[in-house]
Amino acid sequence: MDFKKSKFSIFLFIFALIMLVYTVVSGIFLTKDLMTMFETGQATVEGYEFQIINYYVTGVLVYLLYTVILVALGRLFLKFKDKPAAQSEEISEEIQEEIQDSDTDAVVTETVALDPIAPKTVRNKEKRTKAIPDAADRADAEVQSDAD
Repeated sequence: MDFKKSKFSIFLFIFALIMLVYTVVSGIFLTKDLMTMFETGQATVEGYEFQIINYYVTGVLVYLLYTVILVALGRLFLKFKDKPAAQSEEISEEIQEEIQDSDTDAVVTETVALDPIAPKTVRNKEKRTKAIPDAADRADAEVQSDAD
């Protein structure tokens, strides 16, 4: 792994290391505390098995799971950071082309919709027919009638 690529993953690994140290220290103190309780007679193992397990789960296992999660996130971040730059550039070019295509379509759609001479179609049960001729057809008809 190349740790120079991602400062965030380094941060996650350092934080996971701190959590691991805290987990070990917490486990040592919890064990000492339980031993003291057993030696002084404040607690016994029999009848307190669930409480002892719960004590370790809440004091040690939770932080161990946080450590595992932080290491996994750091590794995932490194894995996704290793994606080639060419692939991301290719995706950004495709997005730019889509934006340009959609902008062109929008302009043409607005132009056609605002053109008062644009042909309108009437829906017929059998087929679509033009109710109003195109502007070019009208101009041709006027030229022919003037020529006659």
